[in-house]
Amino acid sequence: MAVLGALHTQIAGLNKATAKLADASDRVARGKPLDPKAVVDLATAERSFQANVKAIQTTDQMTGVLLDIRT
Repeated sequence: MAVLGALHTQIAGLNKATAKLADASDRVARGKPLDPKAVVDLATAERSFQANVKAIQTTDQMTGVLLDIRT
């Protein structure tokens, strides 16, 4: 269950980062200028996405190791 809880948190983080990126890309597509806060949000969303992907990869590796130990 702990693995599923961790994955749920990581996926929620990916969804949040994706929403920020979608909002910024929508502003650009409509020709609205990006304010400094939006640029910072883009950089933050990118790092958040990267961190959550790395956490998912680590969880996957740990699960694999646990399964190898048990078999």
